[in-house]
This record gives sequence, C-alpha cells and structure tokens, in this order.
Amino acid sequence: MTEFKSKTAKSVIPVSIKAPVDQVFLLASPVEEYKWIPGWKCNLIHCPNDRVELGTIFSEISSAPFLIGSFQGKTTWTVVMHDPESYKIHFRLDNKNSILVCKFKWMMIK
Repeated sequence: MTEFKSKTAKSVIPVSIKAPVDQVFLLASPVEEYKWIPGWKCNLIHCPNDRVELGTIFSEISSAPFLIGSFQGKTTWTVVMHDPESYKIHFRLDNKNSILVCKFKWMMIK
C-alpha cells in the first residue's frame, strides 16, 4: 500500500470586469452561468432557490480537461462558504483525481 501524500497549490488569477460587483457576484451560479458561458451544461443536484447559497451542489464536465487532464470526467461543486455581503464564495471540487477548494472573491475596483 502506498502512503498518501497531499499537495497544496495556490493560484491567484485576477480578472477585471467592467460591471457593478453586486451584479457580477450573482452570475457565479450554475443557473446564471447558462446566460453567459457558451455551451455551459451542468447537473443541478441541490440548488433550492436557483442561485448559489451554502450547500448548493452541482456537477459539470467543462472543467475536466483543466482539473483531471481528460475530457472524460465530471467535477462536483459544493458551496462550503457563501458570504454575499463580502462577495465571497468557496467551493469544494470533487473529481476522480482530486479534491480541492476554490475560493472566489469579487471586489469593486475604482
């Protein structure tokens, strides 16, 4: 039996969007992403109000090439922290190769 060795990585990817932060924050939802991501498809597992909130769960295959290096696979996203007042969402991403936490934060740039 091989010993488990965890890996930690951190990546910060700044993106600038010319729109009010409160409107952009609402677009980070598996339902809203149909409106702005061409070809977006997901399986809603738990999304009671059609928007992101704590406990929202969905799966998708769009991120598979980036996260598991294959077009054959799905990633399940679970909201583990949701703070709309601070414009923060943390997702746990589960796929066949890894478990990771993605932390998103939106902010107003003047």
